[in-house]
Amino acid sequence: MKKKSLLSVSLAFALLFTLFGALNIGLYATDIPDPEIYYSDEKVDGVTAYWYDEMHLYSYDEALAAGVPEGFTGDVLALRSSDGGHVGITLDYSGRCIDVESITFRVWCSANTREFRITDNEGADWIVRVVPEETEKWIEITLTEKGENIYFGKSFTDLGDAEGFFKPVNMGFRFTDSADATVYIDYTNFNHKPSDKEPPVIKYDGDTVIRTTAGKELSVDVTAFDEYDGESIQPEYIFSGGALDENGLLVEGEHSCTVRFTDYAGNVSEIELTVIVEAQDVTAPALSWAPGAIYANTGMRPVLDITAQDDKDGEIAPTLTWSEGALDARGRLVAGEHTLTVTAVDKTGNKTEKVIPVKVTDGMPS
Repeated sequence: MKKKSLLSVSLAFALLFTLFGALNIGLYATDIPDPEIYYSDEKVDGVTAYWYDEMHLYSYDEALAAGVPEGFTGDVLALRSSDGGHVGITLDYSGRCIDVESITFRVWCSANTREFRITDNEGADWIVRVVPEETEKWIEITLTEKGENIYFGKSFTDLGDAEGFFKPVNMGFRFTDSADATVYIDYTNFNHKPSDKEPPVIKYDGDTVIRTTAGKELSVDVTAFDEYDGESIQPEYIFSGGALDENGLLVEGEHSCTVRFTDYAGNVSEIELTVIVEAQDVTAPALSWAPGAIYANTGMRPVLDITAQDDKDGEIAPTLTWSEGALDARGRLVAGEHTLTVTAVDKTGNKTEKVIPVKVTDGMPS
């Protein structure tokens, strides 16, 4: 794609285009000086909806001589449309991190300027849509990651791709009629996020020594949240050699495990665990009490104190499953012959199950 260099980094449309300038992948804009500024004078298929008939990049002195309205601060980019109803230009600065909190740019809108748009799909819908309250004056338009001036249903991150980098978009102005119209872009300022220097914050209330049995996956209730990115981080489990078999299950012995959390900026938080793995659990839980049969009256609400004990995992709460039609909508027993299935499963998957016949009558059971 053909590109032209702007004359001054600090002036005019410069900073708007800087937002889309290429940076080294993975680095933050606050860590790296702004690169040379570029704009594109070619359309991008599938992106560009609005175009210009004439485009001029004026230096400050040239802008004065060309009659640009007073109040600009530096270089000025002029876009003109003749009988088109709209004017625009493509911005393509793929590869730069979308690491800004806000974008503020200053434009002059002619008297018949109706709205300003940013789109990424040839105008089918909009990421940004701003209707200026006044024309024939310099105005500032601010976009923020919290949604200021972002079109309904869109977000600030729609300017970027799934990897967090800016993608090609089309900036355009629409007019109230198809008469000749010119817009001017003076400058854009970017409020960059500070570099992410803080690691994710780990939350873990458990022991650092964990006892379990062979043949299981390690189960640890540990989480981490990264304040900078505003999201939870997935853990990475790093075991000492020989801790896992070919299926990724724990083997008998004493092992170490590092639970590591890494954010997008590469900041790392981790905790160290000792995992003591005993022989594989092959014994199913034992039910503490389960009657051979249950006799009850119609309308009773069953209350059963059934627990299970496992030799490795301790007390387990069994599940109680009534046969279809045994209970009414209020959880009361219905007359007839039913079953209750009591199931207890330990952490290894060993299961104990008992099916209990249930007889419900309208009077005293016989």
